[in-house]
Amino acid sequence: MGAGTAKPTELATRLPSPLTARQREVLRFILASQRERGVSPSLREIRACIGAVSTNSASDHLRALERK
Repeated sequence: MGAGTAKPTELATRLPSPLTARQREVLRFILASQRERGVSPSLREIRACIGAVSTNSASDHLRALERK
């Protein structure tokens, strides 16, 4: 990796805006899924990871991560 390229595991701690604990949990889950399976998790998988009742909650967390 180049000098300016962050490792995926460092990404969660190097984003410009601080993340909430739940956002960090979602981001770590996404990065682990990409690393282990080569694909991003579905909204249902993210929902299950965070223990949310609806996929809308997972979507809300993803939108917040996109803004940050």
